[in-house]
Amino acid sequence: MSTKKKLIISLSVLSVTIIVAIASVVGVLALINTDFNFGGSISFTATNIHATVSKASITGGTVTDETKMQEIFIDAEHTGSEAMQTWSGVNLNFPENGADVVIKFTITNHSENEKLRLTIGELTGTYNNATMSVAITGEEEGVTTATIDPAVPADADAGTQKIEYSKEVVVTFHIADKNKDASITNFNIPINLTKFEAYNVTL
Repeated sequence: MSTKKKLIISLSVLSVTIIVAIASVVGVLALINTDFNFGGSISFTATNIHATVSKASITGGTVTDETKMQEIFIDAEHTGSEAMQTWSGVNLNFPENGADVVIKFTITNHSENEKLRLTIGELTGTYNNATMSVAITGEEEGVTTATIDPAVPADADAGTQKIEYSKEVVVTFHIADKNKDASITNFNIPINLTKFEAYNVTL
């Protein structure tokens, strides 16, 4: 093969490499310039219960303020109101590729006598090219109410430890078209925690 042909082939390979590199850079720049804006609150109402809401975990992204979504402890002497405030004003940082961001937390019933009713209220917010969904682990899709059994007290004679029951709540934020700006602003996820009261039916 002549030197001239080798030079032409080398230049062709170099040109293809440069084109691919430019295309990759343009793709990255386009992705970086996409604006994802997600912020809002998870609000709790708790009445006459003994329970804990765990500190939230987040996967796929981060929160702007790491002090947000702290553990909430509620009993006869503690309303948990101070910790509840950390669940408001939550701002999420999405990954550059626009993958889902998931928040998880667990609600545990400490009462040894009463069942706990968990109810997720109507989700609100301003949506743009995005969705927000809430699920209760172990329940069918779309179910927004669950019952958490009372704790089983420890029995020293039998050598058993106290068993506490809980439910996990999973909040998923999803971007529909990852090539466009997306946002959910002023979202609110209301969660109500009360003692479970069976309905009496009179025939």
